[in-house]
Amino acid sequence: MNKINDNALSLHKKSIIIDMLNPSKITREYLLSMKKSGITASNITLAGAKHGDVAHIRNTPSDVIDDLTRFNRFIKDNNDIAIPIRYSADIEKAKAEEKIGIINGFQNSLPIREDLSLVKIYYNLGVRIIQLTYNEKNLVGGGCGDTSNSRLSEFGKMVVKEMNDLGILIDLSHVGDNTSLDAINFSKKSVAFTHANARALCNNPRNKSDSLIKLISSKGGIIGLVPISMFVTKNETNVKLDSLMNHANYMKKLVGSNYMGFGTDFMEGWTVEEVNSLLEVFPWEKNKVVNYVNELNSVTKLPNLTTGLMKNGYDNNEIQKIMGLNFFDLFKKICD
Repeated sequence: MNKINDNALSLHKKSIIIDMLNPSKITREYLLSMKKSGITASNITLAGAKHGDVAHIRNTPSDVIDDLTRFNRFIKDNNDIAIPIRYSADIEKAKAEEKIGIINGFQNSLPIREDLSLVKIYYNLGVRIIQLTYNEKNLVGGGCGDTSNSRLSEFGKMVVKEMNDLGILIDLSHVGDNTSLDAINFSKKSVAFTHANARALCNNPRNKSDSLIKLISSKGGIIGLVPISMFVTKNETNVKLDSLMNHANYMKKLVGSNYMGFGTDFMEGWTVEEVNSLLEVFPWEKNKVVNYVNELNSVTKLPNLTTGLMKNGYDNNEIQKIMGLNFFDLFKKICD
């Protein structure tokens, strides 16, 4: 290794590293891979993915409650390497004990249905992050694939208020522009794009406009870089880490490194059929393949992101913020 690589690896090992979104199938083996990667904590999708022997593919309240209960038991059964994250102190504990911190999250508000009281039930089961919509329109508002570009609904405002009151972070990664605008302005607490890039560099509906990135940061929120090729560049094959760094550099210039993080959006352990099924709700991405940046296509390669930032001139303080401290501060502000 050269000096930059050595320095980056040393910095990575001692830093709090937080993946703002990972919908991979969580098994004990995968937890060990996460541990090897240096991750301190990760926002795990618990609606629309599978974890061990628990299938999170249903959204009825009874099913979701059952799934959350079983997933929490799975983490408890693996408490020698994993710890549930409910408050910021748990993240610090995970780092001190060299365990993987697991944040329960939803990538859709569908499990709430029309019953606002369910938000507290999910909170009590450990849910700390909820994305308002997943591409399509729902009762809360419009997704990024909603051609009508719907606004945040009156029910959506009630959901946002309840999440604010309880201490659940609002995620707008797959949310449409108008609903995002409304949610950022209506929310009394900071919100996040846990996994999205700059639309100015890659014109994909899943990416975010300069105006939204500026607005979310002006209210203390952050945006997480995502290494999925189709959100990095329109030339989707053989995409290099440098292309993702272009987004990092652009966002740093736009809003500064205090408002940046990362969300890998890895789907490790998924079958081809499951990935294809997912793409059916990406109306602009049908018949495509989910590829990742070459140097960042697996959780075990996460140290390459730290190296990439260092090679692009970010100082140690900036790198530690982007790799986890910015999200740690946001999580503390929202959930404690």
